[in-house]
Amino acid sequence: MGSAFTEEEKKIIREQLKKAAREYMIQYGIKKTTVDDLVQKVGISKGAFYKFYGSKELLFFEVIEDFHEEFYAVALKVLKERTDLDLKDRVELAIWESIRYIQEAPIMFHVKDEMPYLLRKVPEEILTEHEEANHQYVEEIIKAFGIKIAVPEEFIKAFMNVLEILFIHQSSIGEKYFHEILKLFIKAFVNKVLE
Repeated sequence: MGSAFTEEEKKIIREQLKKAAREYMIQYGIKKTTVDDLVQKVGISKGAFYKFYGSKELLFFEVIEDFHEEFYAVALKVLKERTDLDLKDRVELAIWESIRYIQEAPIMFHVKDEMPYLLRKVPEEILTEHEEANHQYVEEIIKAFGIKIAVPEEFIKAFMNVLEILFIHQSSIGEKYFHEILKLFIKAFVNKVLE
């Protein structure tokens, strides 16, 4: 029987698993990637994998959560650096740049089509925690930049949910008008929130 992992080993293995999952997600997608693929890449047993994650979907969901932090960082950078713009334009640009980051990220090639599958596989309480963390991050940005909002916070939460739905159903909307509709949607949202 093998010895237990140290805390440092656990941290390293978790990061290696997330890195492998991201690579496989980009190359093959979530459904086509197996736990066997992941453990072979990282060099651990299948049993060890399940000490870290209850399923491959939970691992992939954690990778998506890390990706969320990346595109929030893009928005934050715009808000910090583009002080040459008035607040409405800066907020609009911050949202748009983070969306552009999402759309151009290789990780989204398969994920946009597989997100409904992934969301079905992740327990409801984890989805709720994820949603709350996203909303809390937005609230922190609003407070940090002293943004005065003219709507209840639930309105902003609803907007974020609609954005996710738009991405998930982008192919149904159609590539031809998706960006134009998205820009109009963002502009209307910013005007409403900051009126």
